[in-house]
Amino acid sequence: MITPTLASEFAQNIDGAKQHGEWWSGRCPAHDDKNPSLSWKDGEDGKPVIVKCHAGCSRNAILASLGMEDHLPREALPPKKSNVAYPYYTIDGKYLAEKVRGYDDSGKHTTRWRRRNGKGGFMSGRVKGELYLYGLPNLKNVRDGDTVYIAEGEKDVETLRKHGLVAVSGPDGAGHNKFPQEAVKWFAKKKVVIFQDNDEVGKAFAQDEAAAVSKVAESVKLIDLQALWPDIPEHADISDYLQRFGDEIFSKVRELIDNTPHWEPTTKEVTVNSASTIATASTQFECFSAESILNEYVEPPQFIVQSLLAEGLAVLAGPPKYGKSFLSMDLCCSVATGKPFLGFSTVQSQVLYLCLEDSKGRIKKRLTEVNHDNLVAKNLFFVMNAPDMDNGLFDALEGFLKDHPDCKLIVIDTFQKIRGASSGSDYSYMIDSRDGGKLKSFADSHHLCLLVIHHTAKKRDESDPFNCISGTTGLPGAADTNIVLLRNERMEGTTNMYISGRDVVEAAYSLKFNKDTHLWEFQGDAEEIENSFRKNLYTADDVVKTIKEAVALGKGTWHGTMSDLSRLAEQTSYIGHSLGEPRAIASAVKQYADDLYRYDGISYTAAQNGTGGRKYTFTQANCKGLEKWVETDISFDDVKDSN
Repeated sequence: MITPTLASEFAQNIDGAKQHGEWWSGRCPAHDDKNPSLSWKDGEDGKPVIVKCHAGCSRNAILASLGMEDHLPREALPPKKSNVAYPYYTIDGKYLAEKVRGYDDSGKHTTRWRRRNGKGGFMSGRVKGELYLYGLPNLKNVRDGDTVYIAEGEKDVETLRKHGLVAVSGPDGAGHNKFPQEAVKWFAKKKVVIFQDNDEVGKAFAQDEAAAVSKVAESVKLIDLQALWPDIPEHADISDYLQRFGDEIFSKVRELIDNTPHWEPTTKEVTVNSASTIATASTQFECFSAESILNEYVEPPQFIVQSLLAEGLAVLAGPPKYGKSFLSMDLCCSVATGKPFLGFSTVQSQVLYLCLEDSKGRIKKRLTEVNHDNLVAKNLFFVMNAPDMDNGLFDALEGFLKDHPDCKLIVIDTFQKIRGASSGSDYSYMIDSRDGGKLKSFADSHHLCLLVIHHTAKKRDESDPFNCISGTTGLPGAADTNIVLLRNERMEGTTNMYISGRDVVEAAYSLKFNKDTHLWEFQGDAEEIENSFRKNLYTADDVVKTIKEAVALGKGTWHGTMSDLSRLAEQTSYIGHSLGEPRAIASAVKQYADDLYRYDGISYTAAQNGTGGRKYTFTQANCKGLEKWVETDISFDDVKDSN
């Protein structure tokens, strides 16, 4: 039953109720009240009645005995475009930047970072390479053994400070890997109390924080407000609790903290102490038997594009200005309409495309040129400006997915545009792996494909195309699928698309960009295309034709110089001209050495012939094996004439 706002309605539930002007009196239902000690009057501004027991009973006890409950007041929205700024400082109190929270014109929460520009105004973003922890300077003078409180957000920190507590919070809300590990040292030898928000993400994040600080802290406690508030709403926090029940109830919070046992990790840990370090070594972990996994149904990964893109993190890398954006647009349109992409079937879904290097005009032009049907208009969404990973990217993506739960593909063009300020220009393996891990964690948690567009390095590695991905192996190592576009140096206008991943079959496909349709066209298996092109090139070459003619005339073996070979070409009707300079012929022979053996079983050796140039021996294998050439004094002309 909701507590009434009118004193007259409340009076109907009280024994001996009498009115005395604006106040009423009666027997308190929360204790054995023989002399009326309860007073109440109308609530103000539509709020519940004001109740007071002169014997000391609390409001909660009075309402509980009547089966009543106050409404949880909704936080009033600030006026449109109003902001609350939370400044961040270094441990020594030097201003860094501030997080600005507010509401847009539609009433939705907004969050952004800014910092002073020294001219009385602000610039966007935060300072690179600095530790961000709200309330960090307060930790500088905390003594060993003192208690420090960790909350999930700046508002909760301010709530705890009102009650005289030293409190801090991370800069990016709750989520995997969002607590700054470089801040852990400031909790050394302190008693740490962590307030967790009442939701799955908040509780998991609190566990991560506890695991991090427990390595150095004297003790850790994890506070669950449900012990005080059985009907606590989802997402509620310490600020909501005090707003609901009043600041005077904070004594209950202190009792809860005192009665909460120390946090223990889910795995047994052995602490190893040394003069300079404290380390923890896990001696136990969760495991399962082969029998259990064989009997368990494991959901296979869902492919967004069959054989190419599955759920998880994917990286598409290619040279700058090489048509990656046209390929990405075609992919997005194909998935949005459920039409095949490069001939591979797709699962239709909503798509978010972050075109972070494009203007609206360029997006419209490219979308028009790709020319898919009207389903694109309903299922494909674009973003031109987005925060980086340190400034709310994942929160923004979360918000989009909340409004578009059918989205199964997000494309980010390009990776460099969303790298956090903490990455800077540092392309170490640790940084690349960390950033890739954050993206993969987000994709996995939402069961979607997150495709990141990236560049290839200037230096090309012919032995392994995936080594061409710019940066270290940290990013491709974190990705579930890697796709690399490289120009085919032998076949003009042709690009090889190499694919490798955990859930895809490693393959290489041949593509061509059609300048008329502005679409990449699938040509087939790259190796088969390459082999066909290679064989056609080999078959049409006059040096190859002449060698085959010479070996045929010699019944499997021919011996002579490159000049001899050139004269043979002149005497052969379907060639009828010389092959050029001996040195150029020798270069062609070397070029086709593998193909001669591959396609016609012809091998050769070369030996110095004094000042007369090198003599070559071409030998063709037969059914009995490779015929051996035996050196003789018979010239090539004599062999030819004898035939």
